[in-house]
Amino acid sequence: MTVNVDKQKVSLSQWVARNSEVTWIEQDILVPDSKPDVMKIVKVEAIPFVGSVDVIDGGIRITGEITYYIIYRSMEQDKTRGISMTYPYSKTINLPDLKKGMNARVTANVRNIIYSLPNERKVSLKTELVFKYVVREKGDIELIQNMKEGVDIEAKTSNDTFYNVINVKNEVLDAKEDIVLPDTLPKIREILQVSTNIANTDYKVSYNKILVKGDINLEIVYLEEGE
Repeated sequence: MTVNVDKQKVSLSQWVARNSEVTWIEQDILVPDSKPDVMKIVKVEAIPFVGSVDVIDGGIRITGEITYYIIYRSMEQDKTRGISMTYPYSKTINLPDLKKGMNARVTANVRNIIYSLPNERKVSLKTELVFKYVVREKGDIELIQNMKEGVDIEAKTSNDTFYNVINVKNEVLDAKEDIVLPDTLPKIREILQVSTNIANTDYKVSYNKILVKGDINLEIVYLEEGE
């Protein structure tokens, strides 16, 4: 017996993998010639950035950068100085079930930093990074919307809402802004540390574009001229 039904094809996204991976990244930072020797390390902060995420057959390939801020006491009249350096990193997470073409979202956080001072011109760092990842796969299914009346068949129906997955894309946005200090404040001699936070995000869809806006909060620790 032939049964006539009305079908609709829907693209859905389902989780393939969701977990975290821990890795250690070692880095030696040399003190620039323009800076005095290091006598004692006061504070070290590492800020990781995930640049690109590629799903390959059997895993995820991640590339990004880590920005280090080091505050130290110098041998030059026992004054506080700072070093900031950015170094690239790469990491591959092995996941046998993954295939090229899947979509992955990865975030990186610093869990621990171990530092040492081999000599007054070099700082050795070991940074423990935690990568949290979610991998999704887009697949097409067919839903029966309607069945011809009068057919002697028992059917179970369900009402639910589905959304077509048109595209999944991760984009890195650049923002540039000049910060001008009031004339009443001393001039900057050296920046020691910069912390950022994005808040009040909002987006609008305009034709084939997505307009994103938000506020970037900055906290800057710096040395004044003459100090």
